[in-house]
Amino acid sequence: MIFLVDDNDEFRTALEELVRTLGYEVRAFAAAEPALAGLTADRRRVDLLITDIRLPRMDGLKLVERCRRTRPALPVVVISSMPGDIEWERGRGDGHTEFLRKPIRMAQLKAAIESATSARGALATAQPSDS
Repeated sequence: MIFLVDDNDEFRTALEELVRTLGYEVRAFAAAEPALAGLTADRRRVDLLITDIRLPRMDGLKLVERCRRTRPALPVVVISSMPGDIEWERGRGDGHTEFLRKPIRMAQLKAAIESATSARGALATAQPSDS
């Protein structure tokens, strides 16, 4: 299962549909805190986190940091529309994180999901179907 976090309702809904179109099971959140609670409650089923950097209260980078305390190898795709966030991308270097700049095309999303999860064979419970 993929957890998706973005506070922009329209963008979150559109991205959720893209993920579903790619054949993955997705659960979407408008804020980091409920996503973190969901990840904690259902650790075994969450194969990938997709999060915006700019979120209210707890930002996406803090969410990633908190998730990595209990799931250090959890694959993550970080998204942003802010040019300054490129500095975070340069420093990621953990082998489990991809970075996408908004707007996001389906091919970019698919490649990022595959790249983030390929190192450890993630998404076993959410592989896209061939149909």
